[in-house]
Amino acid sequence: MNKKAKILKCALFLGIVIMAIGFLMPDFCFAQEDALTVVGEEAGVETGESLPVLIGRVIRIFISVLGVIFLLIFIYAGFLWMTAGGEAEKVEKAKKWMTNAVIGLVICLFAFSIVTYIINKLMEEVFEQPAPSYYAGYGAGGSGYGGGALGNGVIEDHYPPRNAKNMPRNTFIMVKFYEPLKIESVMDNAESCGDLGDQWCGDVNFANIRIFKTEDAGEDGAPPSDPNLLVTEGDMGLTADKKIFFFRPFCTPDDTSGCLGNSTTETDYSVYLTSGIQGEDGSGIFGEFNDYAWIFEVGTYLDLTPPKVTSVYPRPPENDPDQEFFANSIIQINFNEAVLPPPSSSTSGDEADKNNSIYIAYDIDSGDPKYVAGTFNVGLNQFRTIEFIPLEDCGEGITNSCGETPKCLPRNQAIEPYLKSASVNSEGLTNFPFNGLVDTAGNSLDGNADGLAQGPTEDDYTWRFRTSQDLDLIPPAILNDINALRPSLAEGEVQPDAQVAAFFTEGLSASYVNSKTAGITGDNWSKWYVSHLLNEVAEVDENGQEYTETNNTAIDISHGDFDKAPEPVPGEPENPFKYYPTMTSEIRDLQQNCFYPAAGPGCTDTPGSCCPDEAGTQGATTDPSCGYY
Repeated sequence: MNKKAKILKCALFLGIVIMAIGFLMPDFCFAQEDALTVVGEEAGVETGESLPVLIGRVIRIFISVLGVIFLLIFIYAGFLWMTAGGEAEKVEKAKKWMTNAVIGLVICLFAFSIVTYIINKLMEEVFEQPAPSYYAGYGAGGSGYGGGALGNGVIEDHYPPRNAKNMPRNTFIMVKFYEPLKIESVMDNAESCGDLGDQWCGDVNFANIRIFKTEDAGEDGAPPSDPNLLVTEGDMGLTADKKIFFFRPFCTPDDTSGCLGNSTTETDYSVYLTSGIQGEDGSGIFGEFNDYAWIFEVGTYLDLTPPKVTSVYPRPPENDPDQEFFANSIIQINFNEAVLPPPSSSTSGDEADKNNSIYIAYDIDSGDPKYVAGTFNVGLNQFRTIEFIPLEDCGEGITNSCGETPKCLPRNQAIEPYLKSASVNSEGLTNFPFNGLVDTAGNSLDGNADGLAQGPTEDDYTWRFRTSQDLDLIPPAILNDINALRPSLAEGEVQPDAQVAAFFTEGLSASYVNSKTAGITGDNWSKWYVSHLLNEVAEVDENGQEYTETNNTAIDISHGDFDKAPEPVPGEPENPFKYYPTMTSEIRDLQQNCFYPAAGPGCTDTPGSCCPDEAGTQGATTDPSCGYY
């Protein structure tokens, strides 16, 4: 045998050994114990040294021992082959041993797959529980910490945000879904919820919502199997439309034992939502993603600072209090921080509306005020915005750019929205259950912006604007500016964490900005993203003082890092990854007019097309139907 042949055989042998060791890495065996442990818990067997755990350990040891035996046989056969000295009989013997060892390894792997399948079916069919999606490596079968369910039609937003830093120890945890939820899949003791009018009505279903210190996570970040390591003590609630759930840990300044984290060091927490969470019809809500999880950091402090209103629309300027606004305006309220969605999501248009946390009145000066029927959209813009859309049509034959009849506030009227603060005790701490607007740490609204929570009526918030007879039916457009799109059209060498944003000609409605209306697609990429209004814009007043103005004229898409294309191969053409931010016609301005969009990879290159070509030039920048100004 010549020297080159020997080197080739050695390389082949080492490569197969490395592959076999990779197959025998403990991940695929360790997780089997987790699945069997869950089966044991469902069967009522104690965890720890229970029969299911013992069975899991036996299977794990058995498969591991078999794998080691087959690997040793393979190594021995390789030794025989390399020392055969060209003797055909020894070489043939070595080949047979190698073949048998490889067959044994394949049988071991198939055995694991079959056992996993049986365990999953037991979970789903016998115990009527979904198999834990972390069984084969956390996030392998679902979204895991990769977060694919965020921004892909399942989860619209959540709080705290992904990778948030220095959150208060008394922070609430909230998740907003696109579809209504089956109450029992997120809350235990839900039979007391009724119509959800009292909002806080159950306990967290910690089988499907698992909150835990990240340091206590199991293999590959999976939730700990010990239920004592889960955060379960707290109040659980749902909004009336069943799309937002929120969890409030038992945490007060007087008793911090139920607070997250500690008072000396920052602590990372994980929230893991299992495939057991169901839609209102009982179907699994995560679909192909199976699960969802994220991490955030908790600081060492309690948030005792009340929230404030930063801006509202419509609102006349101080120098022109008689300015009138279009009757088809959406009422928008922006806060300086995330707020808890109020219990009621609608008003009926009668005096009973005054029982809500927010209501809309008009004809105030007549001595007999009336009230506007409509819908409150909550949990908008990272939970910092609430909007009100009236119920009444603007009139027959009136059509906006969406092809719809817009909704109108009463015309030629003084409109007065009213926001209630929650009641507080003598120390300024909010009484529970809340009877007014609070932030996501339970602090009552600071309506007069003096830094103190004083409760009704000192901290209630109201303002007045006047509607005209007129309607605004002009659609919004993207600014005709080189900086209106970030990254710009066909820009190259974009960084993985680059800001993705579009700037419009006017204020937008947060009700119509989400990951369905403003999204990202791209080559070899299916990560998380979440869309919201970019509402903090630095301005300078007439005295030269800087301040922050909330004008909501831009959409920002936060996202997971873009993937970089592989290094080019010499002699072959480059193949960069391409990404397509897409703004759809569902985006609307504050007068309910739809944007005429420029689309991404699905549009056609025809005359008048709004699609950018490969060179990055716009197909029809002067055509107003493209949505460019």
